[in-house]
Amino acid sequence: MRDDLLNKKINIKNYCLQKASENILFEQTKQLNTHVRKKDYYNTSIGDDNALYYDDTIYTNGLFYILVKTNENIKKIKDIFSYSHFFGFGPRHSVGKNSFKLISIEEIKRKPNLNNKLLLSQSVFDECINLSESNYQIISKQYHPSKTYINKTTHKMNLFNEGSYLKLTQDKEWIGKILSFNIDKKPLYYYGIGYII
Repeated sequence: MRDDLLNKKINIKNYCLQKASENILFEQTKQLNTHVRKKDYYNTSIGDDNALYYDDTIYTNGLFYILVKTNENIKKIKDIFSYSHFFGFGPRHSVGKNSFKLISIEEIKRKPNLNNKLLLSQSVFDECINLSESNYQIISKQYHPSKTYINKTTHKMNLFNEGSYLKLTQDKEWIGKILSFNIDKKPLYYYGIGYII
């Protein structure tokens, strides 16, 4: 990567890495910082009157890309994403966060790379990862199930972070697995599957 930067094969524009031949518009998002009051659900003894204050960051006027791997035709995908400003993505969409507007859609014919894969979501370890020839970041997370099911932190786990560039010994469309635990005689499952391209 260092050589490619020096030889101007790749550039950094607005803190984003892209090939020199690409002409993609990357905009820096505007940030709105708010000071909000939230109830501390993990310390119920303090009561509502002692709710904690947090700084919340809202990003506006930003563009981002969603990659969809599918056998469906592009018209059906466009129809689905045309409603993204109504249903949103991820957590908190029911209160109006994570709602987006579809700007454009295009079909990409990607040549499969049998060995090197980019990790798109956090994943637990997989036996097919060649660690010595991969570039990755490991993060540690505490697992806290639903407070109505088991209201306590049950364990920690190490995960490969998104953006890791992995060398695989097998051609796969995903890595990792679903982990199962028994805590206080209750079954727990953790989705440790990472999607790769």
